[in-house]
Amino acid sequence: MNKRAALALTLAPMAALASVGSVAVTQVDAAETLTFTEVVYDYDGTQAAVGFSDLSSAMLDGDGDMYDFVTSNQISALGLSNGEYITYMDYASAVLDGDEVTEILADLSEDPIDDSTVEDYQALEGFTGGGEPIIGGETGNEIVPEVISIK
Repeated sequence: MNKRAALALTLAPMAALASVGSVAVTQVDAAETLTFTEVVYDYDGTQAAVGFSDLSSAMLDGDGDMYDFVTSNQISALGLSNGEYITYMDYASAVLDGDEVTEILADLSEDPIDDSTVEDYQALEGFTGGGEPIIGGETGNEIVPEVISIK
């Protein structure tokens, strides 16, 4: 066998492997659809994160402490299902430009808010009897009660 044939036999599997690898990456990327998980509000200089399901429930109810909170404070950031946060103003501008939401989220998640900023976000944990927000703790971590015993 001449050198060209041997070289072709060596390079052909590598080329095929490279093309399969890029197709696999494309399929994985397409399967990951980003969604909102949290909405971060500026409340008296504190960045308070509200779970997206809590926000949705409050908006559907149309009243209550959570509704009052989300309708009276400015949105500063949006938490995404990949763990990144994006600025609300960038998102809103892109929506107003008529871009597709899936494309917007994918584009903005490539340049997310710095981790040092995200570390300052605190979870909105509830409200006092007087309707004042209770803010503290890390975002993105639901408190799950520990089961001691089952009778």
